[in-house]
Amino acid sequence: MPLTDIQNSTILDYAGDQSVGVIAYFNDESSITTMNESDTVTIATIANALYRTGEAIMTDHTYDNIVIKHLTSLNPDNAFLHGVEAESLNLGKGVVMHPSPMLSTNKVYTFKEVENTLFDPIKDACLDLGIDFKTVLFRMTPKLDGLAGRDDGKHLVTRGDGSKGSDVTRNFDRGLKVMGVASNDHSRGQGVGEIVVLKSYFEDKLSEHFVHPRNFMTGLVKADNVNEHAAEALQNGAAVFMPYVGLPSWNGTAKELTGDFESIVNNVLVSVDSFVDGAVLEVDNADIKHHLGATKRHHRWQVAIKQNTQTGITTVKEVISQVGRTGKITPVLLVEPIHLSGATISRVTAHHYGMVKSLSIGKGAIVELVRSGEVIPKLIAVKQTGVVDIPDDCPSCGHALEWESDFLRCPNTLLCTAQQEGRLGHWFETLGNVDGFGPATISRLVHSGIRDVSDIFSMVTGDFLNAGFGAGETKVLLRELDRCKSESVEDWRFLGAFGVHFLGRGASENLLENATLNDIFNLSQAKIQTFDGFGEITAKSIVGGLAHIHEEFNKLMAVGFNLVETASVDADSLDNFIVGKNIVFTGKMILGSRDDMKKGAKLMGAKVQSSVNSKTDFLICGENVGAAKSNKARDLGVTLLTEAEYIERLA
Repeated sequence: MPLTDIQNSTILDYAGDQSVGVIAYFNDESSITTMNESDTVTIATIANALYRTGEAIMTDHTYDNIVIKHLTSLNPDNAFLHGVEAESLNLGKGVVMHPSPMLSTNKVYTFKEVENTLFDPIKDACLDLGIDFKTVLFRMTPKLDGLAGRDDGKHLVTRGDGSKGSDVTRNFDRGLKVMGVASNDHSRGQGVGEIVVLKSYFEDKLSEHFVHPRNFMTGLVKADNVNEHAAEALQNGAAVFMPYVGLPSWNGTAKELTGDFESIVNNVLVSVDSFVDGAVLEVDNADIKHHLGATKRHHRWQVAIKQNTQTGITTVKEVISQVGRTGKITPVLLVEPIHLSGATISRVTAHHYGMVKSLSIGKGAIVELVRSGEVIPKLIAVKQTGVVDIPDDCPSCGHALEWESDFLRCPNTLLCTAQQEGRLGHWFETLGNVDGFGPATISRLVHSGIRDVSDIFSMVTGDFLNAGFGAGETKVLLRELDRCKSESVEDWRFLGAFGVHFLGRGASENLLENATLNDIFNLSQAKIQTFDGFGEITAKSIVGGLAHIHEEFNKLMAVGFNLVETASVDADSLDNFIVGKNIVFTGKMILGSRDDMKKGAKLMGAKVQSSVNSKTDFLICGENVGAAKSNKARDLGVTLLTEAEYIERLA
């Protein structure tokens, strides 16, 4: 079943709004494993975005072992597999660069995976460093389920996309406290940690008001004015920043962990009064950490041990409809509250109305839900059918709905309020360099007659006042629009903000590596198909989508944004031994950082990979290269070059 445009208008706007239900496309494992590469990336991106806001559409197991594994089988070098799973960048006042990347954590589910993913590489590192593996100590801490951030004593910054995040320092002024659980250190400046709500407090005071603690915490962090629930939680010391260095921990050797794995993990999971979604296990040796290093996505010296699933049965009270930015109508089940994995669940997706119809899901239906790793559940079975009610009209604009395969769709693209709000919200959210233009602001603008992003940038003080904004709000919004224009932003991010199907941020960057932003509207389907990563269906859709946004694109380009151009390569004009070749850099480089080496190789026409596989042509080795990677390269017939040999051959 082909994927069309499934990105719902409010996918990245869920934060803090507990009234918004879950959007999903499908969790059927057999369907996922038949997807092409582009569709799989789309599903993974959406699943991650919703998970970050407490509205997850699939279990950790499905995401890791079905979606990510399938994407890896299609293309192990896909950029999504080697980047940080981003949290929202639009949570505070301004964007701040991290001094060093805040990475994701590689996930495992069994002790066997711990051995393969963590112990084996560490054993190789021990051989290289002359360390006895039996003496190596490990540290296990609870994996907090909150909003990751970094506190340097002056600024509290969210993780964001790993390289930069939002400045949310103002939350300390609101009453946010530092809680060093085991260390009893409540001072600021303890580095990375997470903003969380205490589990005991949430279950007692907030569970009936919020679907998931991340809904509450995200809303608290990003809100200009905290609501009564947030104010009370801050006053009671229930909303806190927990530094990782102050968490309770288990410490011991691999042998000790092997002998009592389940008991140790279970004890760690309940060692802190916070929602957790697993335990983090890492090696406690600086030399080994340095030797193993990290991928773009995660550190090689630690893993997250995830929890098992939990299921439950409940009754459907009502089925409501939500409208996406492309007109897709998503059914959401309101169910009798059920307690799963530490949270009270009252709503869950039914994926599409074809599923509602075929399974007779409606009021009175008895359904089975599954929940894993402290995420919102998915529907796995209908135990008893209910009264089915398929809507005829759009809940937003009242236009007659149309069937599109299993989906209901509102064709009133230009006049449907929900679709308009979704498109505008998507643009600002994707650009990620402006505050103030969240769902509430966008809704007010649309209801005042605004239809396009270019309309917003043409607004003056009087326009905002006439739209119902106060003088103070107007001043802030105009200031943010000026900042949006002046603050540098990547041209691929700008292109991705228009929401063209098959042109998300990753695909936009890929496209602009082959053509300039001004040239893309002249590209033919045949030309796009010659670019790496674009097939016939994708190219055809992109050509049509670009034609649709051309007028609005020109209007926004005339506004004068500070766009950073993507470096492009004309391989035909280059003459060196790495043009068109797949290259991996490993070890510590002498003449520059690995990132510098990678950028240079790309400009010379190479295709830079993050890991060695059967497609790799060259492995460029700096200092302290692990035996495992070099042996794998030799087994695959990859040519190994030292940094000096590589530079000499390029000369």
